[in-house]
Amino acid sequence: MYSSAHGWRPSQSAVLVTLLGLVSAVVACMIAVLVFAKLDTNPAYVVVGSMAVAGLIAAARRLPVAMWWTVGVAVGAALGRWS
Repeated sequence: MYSSAHGWRPSQSAVLVTLLGLVSAVVACMIAVLVFAKLDTNPAYVVVGSMAVAGLIAAARRLPVAMWWTVGVAVGAALGRWS
């Protein structure tokens, strides 16, 4: 019959990966906006920059939702900085 040696992994479903990516982008955007709202400009740049670097490192390691995270950080940084 069917072999269950490998099993089902969540990263095999494009719909699930897209939904998780959208959620992570929204969370990253909210965090970036809140950081800019609560901190001064320079510490906020450090925090949001480290979030972006973490997203880029994760994307280099080919994690499924890493680019969604990085886009969310970029959008949140723009919204937080110029709002």
